[in-house]
Amino acid sequence: MPAVFLSHSSTDKFFARKLAEKLKSHGVQVWMDEAEPRVRDSLVDRISGAIKESDFVAAVLSHNSVRSNWVRQELRVAMDRELHGRRVDVVPIVIDKCQVPDYLADKPCADFTNPDDFDGPLSNLLHALGVSRVATTVVTEPRPTECNGPRPTECNGPRPTECNGPRPTENN
Repeated sequence: MPAVFLSHSSTDKFFARKLAEKLKSHGVQVWMDEAEPRVRDSLVDRISGAIKESDFVAAVLSHNSVRSNWVRQELRVAMDRELHGRRVDVVPIVIDKCQVPDYLADKPCADFTNPDDFDGPLSNLLHALGVSRVATTVVTEPRPTECNGPRPTECNGPRPTECNGPRPTENN
C-alpha cells in the first residue's frame, strides 16, 4: 500500500484529519505532522525524511495553505524529489476556491469543494494513489496518529475553476 505525506495548513487540520482517517481505512499509510517536536529535533529534517519515505505528497490546497510558508516548503521538497526522479508524486487536493500554484496546475487534482460529495473525490484520489476503492482493514503504523473532526461550514464554497488538469477517472 502507498505511503502518503499529507501537506496542509494547520487551519485546514479538520479536513486533513478526516481525509487521513478515510485513507487509512483503505490501507494507505498517512503521515501528518501533528506531534510536537522534541528538543533538538529539526522540524525541517523530520518533514524532509517523511517526504523521502512517502510515495505521494497529497497537498491540501485552500486559501490558507497556498499562503502558508510551511506548505510551500514541503511542496518545494516534494517537487524537487519528483523532478530528480526520486518517485514522489504530488497530488493536489482542492478544498476551497483558491488559486492552484503554477507548478501544480498541470497535475490532476482531487476536488473536495462540494461539501455534499466526499466519497466521489475520495474514490478518484484512491485511484490516483493506486488503491482499490474497496475498503480494507485499517493499517496500524508507527507514524503519528490523527483524530477525526468535522468539516466546518466556512469551507463550503463553490467548486474551484482553478483546478486545472483532468480529474483521475476509473479508466485512467
